[in-house]
Amino acid sequence: PDRACTTRRIAIEAHCSIQICVDPSRPRALPECRFLGADRLVATFRQNMGRNASAWDAGVAGDDASTHSTTTTSTPNNMNHDTSTTTNTSTLRANLQRMLEIDVFPSPKTSGHDDCNHEGGICYAYRLTLPDQPATSIIPDRVCENKQCGRPFHRSCLYEWLCSLTSSRHSFGTVFD
Repeated sequence: PDRACTTRRIAIEAHCSIQICVDPSRPRALPECRFLGADRLVATFRQNMGRNASAWDAGVAGDDASTHSTTTTSTPNNMNHDTSTTTNTSTLRANLQRMLEIDVFPSPKTSGHDDCNHEGGICYAYRLTLPDQPATSIIPDRVCENKQCGRPFHRSCLYEWLCSLTSSRHSFGTVFD
């Protein structure tokens, strides 16, 4: 995604991520957040976010976690005095880390490649291009709730797989197994 894209998906831990959508008219406000992952994995983060939502710092001043300014003033005795002030303002990342109560988001430097692997459990692809929409690709948006699995899936792959089962029934656009 480029800088003009207002939506980002950020890995929190294995098979758990948060999708944020920043309002361009209010970029410093609390973004719309959607957790992706099994309920057992995202429940703690949802609780943390709900508990800490009032701590969101909307006074973001750029990419640094704090801004520092120095002013030099002159006195009647021609002595210069430096007045330093530090204003603590939080970046979007720092705000999210504080709200979710995590130290750092996973990155290639802090975690292994497989720690945040979100490829589809059926097609083994992260981005799936649909035949009827070649310009659009989708990412896994469903997660298995089974504790031993926890794999992400593309909705379209799940639908095709369920339709292919001989034991499945179709009724009013719904597949039953």
